[in-house]
Amino acid sequence: MMAFFRHWRLPRHNRKLLFRCHISLQGLRDAPIGRNTSCSNWSALAAFRGLHSSPALRGLEEFFPKGDVIEEGESAGRQWEARELRQKSNEDLHKLWYVLLKERNMLMTVKHEARRTGFIMPAPERTWKVRKSMARIKLVLGERERAIAEAKESLKHPEAPAKEDKDNLPDSETDSQYVSTSTDTPPDTRSVAQ
Repeated sequence: MMAFFRHWRLPRHNRKLLFRCHISLQGLRDAPIGRNTSCSNWSALAAFRGLHSSPALRGLEEFFPKGDVIEEGESAGRQWEARELRQKSNEDLHKLWYVLLKERNMLMTVKHEARRTGFIMPAPERTWKVRKSMARIKLVLGERERAIAEAKESLKHPEAPAKEDKDNLPDSETDSQYVSTSTDTPPDTRSVAQ
């Protein structure tokens, strides 16, 4: 019991309350929860589960790089391109976002630690690569959201399909849209695109 208090730092008054709740629960295991007045500040579930805390699956060590630090001359990978991200599913983009977020947090911790100790951050371009990749994920998700909004809008207001009428096609000799100018020929000699 006391080992628990050494590892888990609570304010003094909360530690005493927890200890009283634990002692009263040991003696009143069969009593209804509502009659336990010393634990009135704690919920019934918290009072009965005792002083057990499950070990954290991920701790502060995720904010520090694993293994050796990348030296100044080494390459640290590359950023994600938007064309690569467009091929990923939304679920994959969501997972990648959180991987990049964890990487960004780790890099910010390394940067802070380097400033604190007076050293230069190793491979500082990694931060830029992670931020650029995250910005591209936002870009791809924005494109998808706009495409969905446009599809919904087109379902609300369907336009009449355009008819292919050969009589209304522009005359290629008179319409200025279809006249092309070549950059290697003088401006007075224009060729008509046919």
